[in-house]
Amino acid sequence: MIYKLIVTLHGNQIHELELDTSKEYVAGRGKTCDIVLDGEKGISRQHIKFSFDNTWKVQLIAKYGALIYSGETCEEIELDGDAVFAAPPFEFKLFIEDPMQDPVVEDESDPLHAENADSSPLDPLQANDNINDDANALVVQSPPPSDQDGAYDIKLGDEDAKDSPSNLPANPDETFQGNMESTDPGISKLQLFLEAKYSNGKKEVFKLEGNLWVAGRDPGCEIFLKDDHISRQHFELTQTNEGYYITDLGSSNGTYINKKKLKPHVPTPLESGDRVKIKRVRIKFNVVDEKFEQAANDIDEKQFMAPVPISGSGGTLHPMDGPGSHPFNNNVPMMYEGPAVERIENDSFNLLQINTWSKAHKIRATIILVGAIFAFMMMGETPQQKEGTQESTSVEPGIANLTQAQKESLAINYNLANQLKRQGRFDLCIAKVEEIHGLIEPYKDSKKILSQCEIAKQIKLEREAKERLEAQREKNQKRVSQVVDHCRKYIQSFQTVEQVDECLLPAIELDPGNPEYFPLRDQIQQRQVAAENAAQEAARRQQQIAEGNAMFRKAKAVYDRKDLKRSITQLQKYLNSGYPDPNGNKRKARGMIASARAEFDKILSVELNQCKQLAEKNEWKPADEACNKVLKQDSSNQQAKEVKSKLRIRLSKKMKEIYENASIEENFGNIEAANELWEKILDEDFQGGTEFYDRAKRKKRKYGL
Repeated sequence: MIYKLIVTLHGNQIHELELDTSKEYVAGRGKTCDIVLDGEKGISRQHIKFSFDNTWKVQLIAKYGALIYSGETCEEIELDGDAVFAAPPFEFKLFIEDPMQDPVVEDESDPLHAENADSSPLDPLQANDNINDDANALVVQSPPPSDQDGAYDIKLGDEDAKDSPSNLPANPDETFQGNMESTDPGISKLQLFLEAKYSNGKKEVFKLEGNLWVAGRDPGCEIFLKDDHISRQHFELTQTNEGYYITDLGSSNGTYINKKKLKPHVPTPLESGDRVKIKRVRIKFNVVDEKFEQAANDIDEKQFMAPVPISGSGGTLHPMDGPGSHPFNNNVPMMYEGPAVERIENDSFNLLQINTWSKAHKIRATIILVGAIFAFMMMGETPQQKEGTQESTSVEPGIANLTQAQKESLAINYNLANQLKRQGRFDLCIAKVEEIHGLIEPYKDSKKILSQCEIAKQIKLEREAKERLEAQREKNQKRVSQVVDHCRKYIQSFQTVEQVDECLLPAIELDPGNPEYFPLRDQIQQRQVAAENAAQEAARRQQQIAEGNAMFRKAKAVYDRKDLKRSITQLQKYLNSGYPDPNGNKRKARGMIASARAEFDKILSVELNQCKQLAEKNEWKPADEACNKVLKQDSSNQQAKEVKSKLRIRLSKKMKEIYENASIEENFGNIEAANELWEKILDEDFQGGTEFYDRAKRKKRKYGL
């Protein structure tokens, strides 16, 4: 499965990422978060966390704030499919894609589509075949017709039949006389209109068809509002069986209904005549029955207001017989329709002028509404049941504090809950019971109905999940085998394990630990290891050749500078290094060493003889320099060392004699004669020769000579 998460702010997408089920994600305003929610108040540094355990779970980890999911505030959400939720002002959309899923035409023979044909014996309730699993559309069906013409039979248990006001026994002799088409809300055509007035005085009227519309200044919105104060996606309108709802989509300037600001991402009921305000934009919401005027004119008021016949025994109201007759039903199924918006000219739009109806119109409207309520009450309550209601007052004292409308709502929701329970629509059954408990708890056996629906819902969900899991497992295994066979066929074309894994990727995503992958990987791995070893050996040899060449070039440079002794040492070190020699450098190095040694020996011999000759002539300084040249080339030359040592001894002896004579002349005050002797020492001796050289210089400085 591929899980994609899209994050939007004020209708604009700010993040899109693919979620990895092996990781956890943290969203918040902290810069180190996986999903950074920046620039908005109310968001903590670490605000929410995403984790995966069979399904994605979203948890609020901040101290403050809330998650909004399906119109409810919560701190933790479990997402088992495509879903939309909000951490205001940010909205999150999770999309689940199956890359292995092929388009399949649904077959009624598929066990997943025939689950109700063979319900589990563990089910406390047998689900009706006509289950509508669309949780977004409330569909309340009328009771099915029984074998008796003109009568409707609702099958309940003994306990249900005793208390239910909907148990209507057939009595064809007594029928309701009147035009049901004029009063049945299922026949009325209610039409939604929006009238928008902009700050410049311009007006627009929108006629809406369908069940869901988004309004904003984005031209892609169903309701396109051309004003800079409107966000790109500002608010959303939805139509359900319970009425119309408006939801602010986290807009910049907010949405006000009847001067009250809406909470972002929280659906709010919308009534006909309500006024919506966004800065200087005013929007009026009207629901109009386009056929109301004709229906009001056609009704026979006297006949409609005539007493309704009730049987003496059962007190049951019966529908009309004959073609076109039908029971009164205020629970008309609402099927989802795609959004459609028609912008109409304001001058030609008269249906919004509801307040301009004549007095006759208002009277007819009142007659219809009162008659409809009266007919429904008479259908839903017999004299015996009235007595039961009075008796139940003592059991349920809280019902006495309810208004008549609330009591009627209790009876309607109770019957709907039973009907939804029998049909297997447990989510809606639970919702109806919760509405009942919002007024009074318990009401009759509402707690029992709630428990049954909750248990049945859980069993149904677990069974469906198990069946889906098993079917998916079989499909995955088949797909894994196909992928492995394909990769095995082309194994010779792969050079690396990564290429094999890329081929196996569709299978690995479905079954990461399948043992069939390992032989394919091992085969490529062995081939890859051999190739890598050969490449490493070749690289190592090239590196050694490069290092040897560098070492040879360095030694040759020393040789070219005629630094014979050092060049001989470095060339010999290169020969001993063992570097590969594809270029024949070692042969050249050996020739250079031989040449350097011959030249070196020749130079040493000449300079050594010169050193000896000069020493014999008492040319102390040139002799010392000649000996130093020999020692510089060969510091271990013993002949040069001996000549230099003897030279220094003889020089020191003579310089001492001259210095002593100069000291005698100095003592007798003959400074000029002493100075001549000091000058002789400086001429014959040299810096670094004997100590008398430095003494003579100090004497001359002493006398300023």
